[in-house]
Amino acid sequence: MLAEWIGRIVVAGGMGLSGVLLIILGRYAAEDLFDRKDLAGIRTANTLASEEAWTAAHIRASRPAKVAGGVTILAGAWLLLPVSFSTALTGLVSITMVAAAIVGYCFLVGDRAAAKVLSKSEMRDCDVKQP
Repeated sequence: MLAEWIGRIVVAGGMGLSGVLLIILGRYAAEDLFDRKDLAGIRTANTLASEEAWTAAHIRASRPAKVAGGVTILAGAWLLLPVSFSTALTGLVSITMVAAAIVGYCFLVGDRAAAKVLSKSEMRDCDVKQP
């Protein structure tokens, strides 16, 4: 019984720290503190195409990243509830899958924002005056 609770506390702590990290990364993205050369960030062909696209992608993905961090913290807190181990594990896996889906959504909306910026810049570049 004690070993189970120690394990729950350790995993809950890890989930909590992961959630805090996601929230911090979301804040950094919103403040445009990532460079394209940095380790963190959304790395797709669209986001790497220009600095403007990189910035737009990370600003757009910042809110879902913070939500994913909150959901991850919730997953850790779920483990600390006085429920059976199987219920705790089922809840942990379910909530973690939701958090992972939200992180995937971050990449999707970020890439779409970058593509939108690129299409606008291409339209500006291709603007040809008709005689």
